[in-house]
Amino acid sequence: MTTPVFLFVGDSITQQGSNIAPLGYLTRLTQDYIRKADLINRGCSGWTTKSWISKIDQLIGEWQHKPPTLITIFLGANDAARKPGRDQHQHVPINEYKANLKLMLSSFQQAFPTCQYLLITPAAIIDSQYQSRSNYQAQLYAEACIDVGEETSVPLLNLWQLSQGYPEYLRDGLHLSEKGDNALYRFIHEALNLHYPHLTPDALPIKIVRMSGAPLIVTLGDSITQNGANPEIMGYQVMLTQDYVRKADVINRGCSGWTTRDWVPKLPLLTSEWKNKPPSLLTIFLGANDAVLSPGQQHVDLDQYVSNLKHMLAACREAYPNCKFMLMTPPPIDDTRQHDRSNAEAGRYAKACVQLAQTEGIPVVDFWTAMQGMMHLLADGLHFNRVGNIAAHALVLSAIRKHYPELAPEALPVEY
Repeated sequence: MTTPVFLFVGDSITQQGSNIAPLGYLTRLTQDYIRKADLINRGCSGWTTKSWISKIDQLIGEWQHKPPTLITIFLGANDAARKPGRDQHQHVPINEYKANLKLMLSSFQQAFPTCQYLLITPAAIIDSQYQSRSNYQAQLYAEACIDVGEETSVPLLNLWQLSQGYPEYLRDGLHLSEKGDNALYRFIHEALNLHYPHLTPDALPIKIVRMSGAPLIVTLGDSITQNGANPEIMGYQVMLTQDYVRKADVINRGCSGWTTRDWVPKLPLLTSEWKNKPPSLLTIFLGANDAVLSPGQQHVDLDQYVSNLKHMLAACREAYPNCKFMLMTPPPIDDTRQHDRSNAEAGRYAKACVQLAQTEGIPVVDFWTAMQGMMHLLADGLHFNRVGNIAAHALVLSAIRKHYPELAPEALPVEY
């Protein structure tokens, strides 16, 4: 059984939902669903329901081989632009807005008959701060969205009502502030608990794992990668997600406690899940647990570690012949805080990882060497803290730009 996909369709409020600073609602949700569901941001700044109608077939085509389990539609803030006014080019008449929402829903439902749906109304507006919008107009479009929900029997989150009287939810009178993103994050959780309890994080089992469309970047690893989805510590993977929003989908496959030995038997499942949407880039960040001192339970002998990495690369290359690969060495170890590991032993595994990358002709990010003498980057002598994740993100992004410049964020087109 494959990992569920949750698709978030919207405008700039959704696009900014993947921000780290301020902390976006999708960034928070992504952390909750790590290893349980893949949350895909399809927020497009400036777009309306009219803009999306012309792209529905492209979006459906992108996901026809891996149908989403949940689609949220959060549109109306731009449709409700005042006419006349500065943003009158975005204005969509209210009856057309309703018709567009219905068409989007019926198109999705026909393509993805087993998918669940959630409508989200426009939020409140602070008239004095955003003069091309009005709270009254937002209310009319929210009511129209409610009508669509009732007529199609699709659950709805009435964000307009929930944000009334909370000016702190908006940073400029229209877009969500960090408090607003946090509130929407909570409201979505409440809506899922009410309407789709089987799709809540607690209800979904842990999974290990997309055709054309946005490229797929997969970050495979252990707890350091899993923690890379944590926005509270500026996780390196969630920072990459922000770099690539609307350009590529960055998927986290970090599994806490895992070694290369754990990953090898899972590869057939991993590769089969993406056979219709091969990754464009796969990073492998393993070795921190393999290098646990013997006779520790996680310990994997150095030769076996190298053999396992070779096997993983060979299997993934066979499955994805056009994919690019990047190895990452284990980080340094603070011997004073990690007593079942040692910096010297981690260095042996890091050196072997670098040598394998050279033999295989692929780039490597040598965290062990780059971070020597920088134990302040480690939260507990092993895992990256906030500063460590920022440093790791910079090293990974630099390596992508150097070795795979065609996959750098600035080189990729906006897909939607």
